[in-house]
Amino acid sequence: MHPSRASFNFSRVRFSFFWTVTAVIALAGGLRVDSEGEEKNSTVTFSILWGADEQKTRCAACLIDEVGTVAALCTSDLDVPDTVMLVHPDGSQKPARKIASDSKSGVTLFSSSEVAASDSAEFGDSRSALPGDSVQLIDGNGNRFPARIAGREKVIDWFLLPTTYLRLAVDGSPGGHGGLVVDAEGKVIALLLEVGPGPSVRVGYALPVEMVEKVARDVRKFGKVVPAWLGFGLEQGTTTPEIVMVGEGSPADEAKLRAGDVLLKIGDRSISSYQDVVDACSYLNAGEEVDFEILRGVNVITLTVTPGFRTGSTEAPVASGSDSN
Repeated sequence: MHPSRASFNFSRVRFSFFWTVTAVIALAGGLRVDSEGEEKNSTVTFSILWGADEQKTRCAACLIDEVGTVAALCTSDLDVPDTVMLVHPDGSQKPARKIASDSKSGVTLFSSSEVAASDSAEFGDSRSALPGDSVQLIDGNGNRFPARIAGREKVIDWFLLPTTYLRLAVDGSPGGHGGLVVDAEGKVIALLLEVGPGPSVRVGYALPVEMVEKVARDVRKFGKVVPAWLGFGLEQGTTTPEIVMVGEGSPADEAKLRAGDVLLKIGDRSISSYQDVVDACSYLNAGEEVDFEILRGVNVITLTVTPGFRTGSTEAPVASGSDSN
């Protein structure tokens, strides 16, 4: 599904993004050899399988830790059940249980006690990927396709995305749903949403792997995906990331952020636009301190903010640092 055809509901001002994505599940492992001849982790694609024999759905998939947690990018149209089969490249199948789902990013986590820790993926840094960099796309059938980073998309078909996607130029037509995007070192840097139609080289979009890490941290700490609340707002689409409101008693208020402050940096992410703020906040975890570098008047200062928890909400838990922040 092209990101612009996902289900978006936008508020015209401030942060209020609720979205659905299309499914990709990622399990990675394998071996490469370093300069000293030692075996290192490389990427082998697994897949998730469910459905009746004549209507089975297969998704590319990756093991993210040593205790059997499987990460997935799942869209609502796939209707992933609570129990699926995890398919190893050798053809063996093991049951896996859905343990958490983030309705905002689409990242879904499964658990399987019958997978080898040696098959766990090694994650890279999607932010270090530059336009023109060579990567590989591995689909759910284990097929590899050469691709290059073609840029980053913050807006597609006039829609402001809740987080920035990697844009890919893919040589070929991957099968099944989704896939893993791996860098030159075999590290997973993104989960593929979709590769569009085309005669040869096609355009693809992929969610940065840092979102998988954010969701996994939530689940390990709280047993579920929880919203991270900051309590400040910006005007949507503004060219200057200036705070226009701070909620009384909010984490932003307690950290002494003020209306009129211009955001320069959130954690280790530089800020120069409204979408940069959306991106940076979407990766934050409730209860974990983060430094905000701001411009106040002519002074650059750093304030430490601890994102809080939304209270009294009847919404299903979602991983978000950017919902009216």
